[in-house]
Amino acid sequence: MNRKPIAIVLMVLFLSALACSGQTFESLGKQAQTPFAAGGQTVAAKGDTFLQTQAAGLFATAKAEVVESAPQLKQTAQTALLTEAPQWIETAQAYVITQGPEFQQTAEALIATEGPGALESLAAAAQGQWIVARAYDWVEAAAVYDPAGERKGYRTDGAGLVSYAWDLKENGQPVSPDAQALAYLWSTDITYEALVPGDTLNNRQPGEAGLVVLFLRWLDDTHTRFAAYELSASTGAAIEVELTLDPVPGGFTIREREAGAPGPYLPQRKK
Repeated sequence: MNRKPIAIVLMVLFLSALACSGQTFESLGKQAQTPFAAGGQTVAAKGDTFLQTQAAGLFATAKAEVVESAPQLKQTAQTALLTEAPQWIETAQAYVITQGPEFQQTAEALIATEGPGALESLAAAAQGQWIVARAYDWVEAAAVYDPAGERKGYRTDGAGLVSYAWDLKENGQPVSPDAQALAYLWSTDITYEALVPGDTLNNRQPGEAGLVVLFLRWLDDTHTRFAAYELSASTGAAIEVELTLDPVPGGFTIREREAGAPGPYLPQRKK
């Protein structure tokens, strides 16, 4: 008997069986995927439902606790206010009654002693800075001393420099009073301690005999040396000078100007 054809037939049948088995395994795999997927969706859906249920339950429980506790909390708060508030009010009233007059007295004393002076000093300082800035225009230009001349409508001497710096006008027109008229018509007397930039030291002499300088700042702690803007026969032009105050009857004189324009020089401020 020839066994070779038989072996071939058996081999073909084996391979056919394997092929059928592969298709069967693939089919079984696809069949298994369906319930697995369905099961996963079911688990996920139940998980969401579980979470929602739990969250709703927790919220309901918390809400119930709040609703139940709120009246007690409200009552406790009201009781605390009713019992403590009068004490707080009484304490505050007692403090105001005991300390209030002292505070009021202190405030009144400060206002009486410091308030007006502080306000006046601030106003004077603000005005003074503006005055000095205007005067510097003549100093920067080194305006020449000439009692018969003028600059920007103002006479070019000491009183003219101050008149320009103070922006003195009558009926809208520049006016240049002499040192005496400047002192009595356009100025007010102040103390030496009150001098701030933009104030003047004026010997109040009439006509060309008078001399007025524009105060800038003290140069020492004793308030004897000071800086000023001056335009006079002594300076020849508008410049910044350093001058010295010496005591004389009625006030102080400017040591460097005593021979030509004797003092006293009185401190004054623009009205």
